[in-house]
Amino acid sequence: MSVWGFLFLAALGVIVLRIREPDLHRPYKVHLAVPVAFCIIAFSVVVSSIPFAPIQASILGTLFLLRWLAQRLLKRA
Repeated sequence: MSVWGFLFLAALGVIVLRIREPDLHRPYKVHLAVPVAFCIIAFSVVVSSIPFAPIQASILGTLFLLRWLAQRLLKRA
């Protein structure tokens, strides 16, 4: 489950970079629908597996929350 969570974040990073830096040189540029579709699928895999692994889901949620908090704190510094 955590692998799919981090793959979701990686695909989300592709989308964010395509929006924030549209003119950045990329050796290979995929159509934007590919990472969007992957994000939808990865998110649904993570959400559907929460009832079957609640401890892992809480660890994954804690890691995502800590990452988000660290990003916010580093952005202010």
